[in-house]
Amino acid sequence: MWPFTRKKSSPQQPLPPVSPGGDKAASLVEKHTGAFFGSLQQRPKWRHITAETLAAIPDDELEIAIFDIVWAMPIKSLDQSLTTLSELGIGYQTIYTTLQLETEVSNGGFQQYFYNSTRHYFPMAREGYQRLGLTTLVQIADAAKAAYDEELAMKPPQTEAPDEQLDEFMSRYEDSKVDLATDRFYAEKEAAKSARTTYIRQHPDQFFGDFRDRYK
Repeated sequence: MWPFTRKKSSPQQPLPPVSPGGDKAASLVEKHTGAFFGSLQQRPKWRHITAETLAAIPDDELEIAIFDIVWAMPIKSLDQSLTTLSELGIGYQTIYTTLQLETEVSNGGFQQYFYNSTRHYFPMAREGYQRLGLTTLVQIADAAKAAYDEELAMKPPQTEAPDEQLDEFMSRYEDSKVDLATDRFYAEKEAAKSARTTYIRQHPDQFFGDFRDRYK
């Protein structure tokens, strides 16, 4: 398993993109996710981070460079991913898990984020937004989590069959309070990119390290 969880409803069946808000929202989501993964494919592969390295990375590429250090590691399980993030420290936890949350939510809303295994990264992401000073995003994410947990308790999973899980997942979008939090998040998340860049520039020592052995 990659540390950045692909869109899945189960190991056997991919989850298609879901875009609350109609065609306009779908277009924005496609643009966001396409640009994000395009930047990963074209990125320089930084594997040894020093003060000189960070200084050489332009601001508009900085968060992707840090995210990619974790994303590209050959990680095989969720437990290994969480352990790796703990070992890398709060700097990598902050950048990786908040950017992961935003990409997942931009693709399928908080419903998808909390349904997928990405939900296990939520405590780190929440703490990350607090470190970034983005209290509004913390409040929105908390509201989404509370709504998701409430609706899950009222309508727990009914099937283990992969073919039926997707239909069950899609039904959770109907009249869901979670989508209200997703809409609020879309409106507020633009501040996160500059906040992450500022955080990296102000706390460079949290990102220093030679990670080349981790890719062998």
